[in-house]
Amino acid sequence: MTRRVDWVVFDVGGTLVDETRMWRTWAQRIGVSEARFLKELDDVLAARLHHREVFARLAPGLDIAAAERAAPFHITRGDFFDDALPALEALAARGFQVAVAANQPEVTETVLPANAAGMLSVFLPRGPWGRVHATRPHAAQAALSVEHLTDLAGLLGGD
Repeated sequence: MTRRVDWVVFDVGGTLVDETRMWRTWAQRIGVSEARFLKELDDVLAARLHHREVFARLAPGLDIAAAERAAPFHITRGDFFDDALPALEALAARGFQVAVAANQPEVTETVLPANAAGMLSVFLPRGPWGRVHATRPHAAQAALSVEHLTDLAGLLGGD
């Protein structure tokens, strides 16, 4: 790789953390099957709607904020994808600075923030958003595409 990379910044959901348990928990809370919930989520994302539209469709009138306060969801070590922590360790061992950022506020969901900031963007096609984004032209704008996070250290080089 000819471009010098010092920092590697990761998104959380779908990149480092597998959100399956969270979606399964929501399906149980609103009384629908996990398969139905995930199908509806895929449909909502494919239509470029906000993911909360799932709740409007499957549980009209649900006070999401109240439900979240009543039973907050906490990420545990078991929620990390199998390749996430080894990738972070490998990158740090090669001298990269590693950080985590998320696509909040919501307005950043519709832009390519890494590219806009002049960063070297990497596309990882997994999770509900990854599946949907893989079908869209902007996925090709990523400088790199990987199937596993552990591929990054070798692609980026480092010390």
